[in-house]
Amino acid sequence: MKFAHIALLGLVSVQAVHLKQKGGPPQGPTAHDIISHCDKSGNGMLDQGEVHACVNEMVPSPDNEEVNDMIDAHWGMIAGDDSEIDEAELSAMMG
Repeated sequence: MKFAHIALLGLVSVQAVHLKQKGGPPQGPTAHDIISHCDKSGNGMLDQGEVHACVNEMVPSPDNEEVNDMIDAHWGMIAGDDSEIDEAELSAMMG
């Protein structure tokens, strides 16, 4: 589980830099910001494919491969029974 948190926190950090460059909030993105950016289906949750797509967009290669591998290895623990991450789950992981 610790690696999964590290992977998602890495994504959050990269997302923070990206949003800051776009004039986003200086404190970094919220869980809502990340889901809004990465949720391509529009259901307010992130599935594994959406997380991978967001990682591939935001994390440079070859680091994105390592992050995606960690996400794959720990997806069940990250996403829970519904296989998706909602805003509350992401917010809890972000501390």
